[in-house]
Amino acid sequence: MNAPYPVSKRCPWPPVPAEVAAPPVTVSWFDLRLEVVTAVDGVRAEIAAQHEVLDAAPGSRTDHRVTLVIDPGLVERVRSAGAGRPSTAVESFAGWWYETWPGDGAGRVLASGAGQEWGHVLLTEDFVSWTVVGAAVDGAAVAVGRLLRELIREDLVRRGALMFHAGAAVLPDGRAVMLPGDAGAGKTSSAVRVAEAGGRVVATDRLLLLPPGGARGPHGWWMVGLPSTIRLGAGAVGALGLASRLMGGTPAGRSRPDWLAELARSGVLDEGSRSAGKLSLANKEVRTLVGGGCVSAAPLDGIVELRAQDVVRPKPTCPAEPLGAVEAHLLVPDPAYRTHWLAARPFREEPSAARRALERLVADVPVRRLSWSPARHCDGATASLLGAALESAPA
Repeated sequence: MNAPYPVSKRCPWPPVPAEVAAPPVTVSWFDLRLEVVTAVDGVRAEIAAQHEVLDAAPGSRTDHRVTLVIDPGLVERVRSAGAGRPSTAVESFAGWWYETWPGDGAGRVLASGAGQEWGHVLLTEDFVSWTVVGAAVDGAAVAVGRLLRELIREDLVRRGALMFHAGAAVLPDGRAVMLPGDAGAGKTSSAVRVAEAGGRVVATDRLLLLPPGGARGPHGWWMVGLPSTIRLGAGAVGALGLASRLMGGTPAGRSRPDWLAELARSGVLDEGSRSAGKLSLANKEVRTLVGGGCVSAAPLDGIVELRAQDVVRPKPTCPAEPLGAVEAHLLVPDPAYRTHWLAARPFREEPSAARRALERLVADVPVRRLSWSPARHCDGATASLLGAALESAPA
């Protein structure tokens, strides 16, 4: 990939004012190297915290550079310049809408739509270097973090990665396990419990699975997580005993849900609080809170599908149809998602090759199922329980 360069001077706006002269924050994710240029200390610290991984080994090549500019006047000038141009609406993978139109060169301009809590515009000339322009510092770290996450996801999907509704962890014995499951199945809590026991968190809700290729593990499959995706509901925070430890200062651009103070004070939650919004944690917070840490990727050793059921004892079994058990949690390829919304010509993935990839996956990697009650069984023995599920004999 060519080295990134700033947005062209052919654009009618000065995208990077001279005062943004701070050295870049450099982070790595799997085999990608990312740079964030900003002079805002809170944003620098938050981006570093979101991307803290124990397997960081950045190379010399920069795959993407994101520059943050806080300038209310510039936001308005960009929007005004695009007012008379043909535009289209584009939806990000996470459901945010942007109005987009061509720049004066080969690039694009994307302006955040209604409903986004932090109004901003995105500018790019080469789809490698990006400038995020916002009117205020509050919310800047969230917008920059979201853009980095989307760039990482698009890069991996372009290389053939499948995306799942799944968590993932490296057990204390070194085996790496994928944990697909529906909402409430215990994906996040399980990954955090494994980290508590001396393992590592790879992902908690969204997981990319890269087929055999240049990077090879025991089966050639690699699990790759995404930054900024560790989110805990009230029940999980209570079960993990984290409420009081989370009552410190709020990181830049992030808010704490109302139920957190209630849980820390009384240890009791009503049903409404249990279904309220989730708490977002940076990777650095996971390491600080539970003593474990996060890795961006790990070679896949086995799959344990989590199913929440009201059972007295956890039941590890082998699903009768491993392909169906895994396919049920596939997110990408899926024509309902705009998986390349940051490309020069946004497009959706064709799902025709997905089933062939899944057939290869279940032929390469053992698939097991764990039926359990997460609230009752997800505790200090979770790592051992997942290890035992991996070893359960086929039917």
